[in-house]
Amino acid sequence: MNTKEKFLLQLNKFKPKGLNKISLSAMSDLSSAISEMQSYDLEGDYDKAKSEYVDAMGLMEQAKRAADNYIASYDSFSMNADDQWEAYQKASKAYQEISSQLYDLGVDESPELAQYGNALADGETKGQKAFEQTQNEFDDHNELVDLIEGQ
Repeated sequence: MNTKEKFLLQLNKFKPKGLNKISLSAMSDLSSAISEMQSYDLEGDYDKAKSEYVDAMGLMEQAKRAADNYIASYDSFSMNADDQWEAYQKASKAYQEISSQLYDLGVDESPELAQYGNALADGETKGQKAFEQTQNEFDDHNELVDLIEGQ
């Protein structure tokens, strides 16, 4: 005797309560629905999702640490570039004053002063380059700042 027939025999016990017959196709539908329900591997899906979550969170923490390190480096670079530019301007003003005084006295520029002039030109070039780098080479800077601020 198969499962459906056994089930029908058990249902016959309920005949006095008005149950006269049950559709065998309904049993087949129930069996199919149960099989479909059992075909989902929720535990396996959960395990995979949990593992991916843990991995993603670990990578997120690494990204946040890297972004934090970058921001500290960028801030140091930016502050040093500003400080270097201020020092350049101070040195340039002093150089111009000395050069002007020597010119007024009719004294030629000394080799030492010429070296200072070369150092100023080099400092101006480095300062301009640093400014351009801060403006042009950190396109996604704000995204990294947002990543850290979103902690």
